[in-house]
Amino acid sequence: MGGTSGFLESLSRLAAAGRVRAATRALDDPRAVGARRERALATLLGAAAAPAGEAGGASYLQPIPPVPIPGAVQMPEIMAHLRATLPADAIVTNGAGNYSAWCNRFYSYRSFRSQLAPTSGSMGYGLPAAVAAKLEHPDRPVVCFAGDGCFQMTGQELATACQYRLPIIVLVFDNGMYGTIRMHQEREYPTRVFATELQNPDFVALARAHGANGTRITRTEDFAPAFANALEADRPTLLEITIDPEAITPRQSLSQIRAAALAKQAD
Repeated sequence: MGGTSGFLESLSRLAAAGRVRAATRALDDPRAVGARRERALATLLGAAAAPAGEAGGASYLQPIPPVPIPGAVQMPEIMAHLRATLPADAIVTNGAGNYSAWCNRFYSYRSFRSQLAPTSGSMGYGLPAAVAAKLEHPDRPVVCFAGDGCFQMTGQELATACQYRLPIIVLVFDNGMYGTIRMHQEREYPTRVFATELQNPDFVALARAHGANGTRITRTEDFAPAFANALEADRPTLLEITIDPEAITPRQSLSQIRAAALAKQAD
């Protein structure tokens, strides 16, 4: 009897998963309108409200306890402010880089179609995605996360945002290097740093030259008022956030990664 019960439970889970996949495909179909779209949404919302999903959803929406990182700008506190400030329908975009851990692990996405991000590690994706999102949804806040190297892949799209007067918010995390590549260099070849340091432009001056607002954030407490101004702006806003190069990941510093790699080599 126990085996039969387990088999039926497995069938039930498979059937539920199939319904969720079908509903997701229906929402992606531009022909899905009216009652068909409403049924698909009801299926997905019902799955989220199931007992297991209910517990998982509650856990997901709980703020992640902040862990201090090196430097005067504390990203855990900034992410907590973004979670508390942005509405559920806000759209967040990002490219590729270690900085994206902040919006992927420390921000709670509370509605469908609220994140635009690459699946193949494409640097520079965030800014043009933010431009497209704001054109499509002018009534929704759009926030782009970009590393300093990532931003420079497609930074000229800030001109497009200014040309069409799109009040997107671009957060540029400036640590003066290609962080992900540097992390792997230190992890695999500690102390052998090559071609990962960046000589960046003045991002604030660059934003203003395009016609956007620009502000530099060098302390955690500078962020909240600058972000409030950005939300009220009638044009793009770039916030350059100065990040300590040691703060390479949310949990481990660059020096810690290097020390662990050197200790491994010494074994």
